[in-house]
Amino acid sequence: MDGFMSSLAYVCMKKPLQTDPPTIPVVNLFPSGDFPEGEIQQYKDEYLAAKGEADHYAREVKREQEEIKTIPKTEAAEVAETLAHYEVEPHEYSPVVNALRKNPQAWVDFMMRLFELGLEKPEPKRALQSAFTIAIAYVLVGFIPLFPYIFIPQAADAVVTSVVITLLLLFIFGYGKGHFTGSRPFKSAVETAFIGAVASASAFCLAKVVQL
Repeated sequence: MDGFMSSLAYVCMKKPLQTDPPTIPVVNLFPSGDFPEGEIQQYKDEYLAAKGEADHYAREVKREQEEIKTIPKTEAAEVAETLAHYEVEPHEYSPVVNALRKNPQAWVDFMMRLFELGLEKPEPKRALQSAFTIAIAYVLVGFIPLFPYIFIPQAADAVVTSVVITLLLLFIFGYGKGHFTGSRPFKSAVETAFIGAVASASAFCLAKVVQL
């Protein structure tokens, strides 16, 4: 949504001069000539969050491996105690504990995912993939509000078309999100379009105030 709103707010604020034949005003996507600092920070945060999650998982795996190797009885007792807490009888959980002790890797996976920590192993390349996905999505989506400038010579008309297209796509996006997440699609569509409109209008008004 950042790409939608930043581009839409900017073209509404500037109403750039159009050329003949019409062309996409690419400069409007990066008005300062640089990639937006806020977006760069967002990519950094996404990368660092994913990398931090992977590092945390690796540390916990190493710790569990050490504990299973050095204090296996204590670890087995923890599993037995937890299962007993759920009213599982000793004769029922003992085979499970014994089977895990014979397979250290399965024991580590059990402790990490199902029993103690509830951690899923992250994808090795997730950090870079997440950062690149956000960056590419920002650029591609950011061009959508600028798309009318390819065909419409008058900047004022292009702005109106840009607003309509952007809100329509936000509505469609919200509908799809609601459909796939199990919530009410129409409500999700209206909320997404409304939030997008408010965000864009707020950015537009703030920019106007700063220019005063």
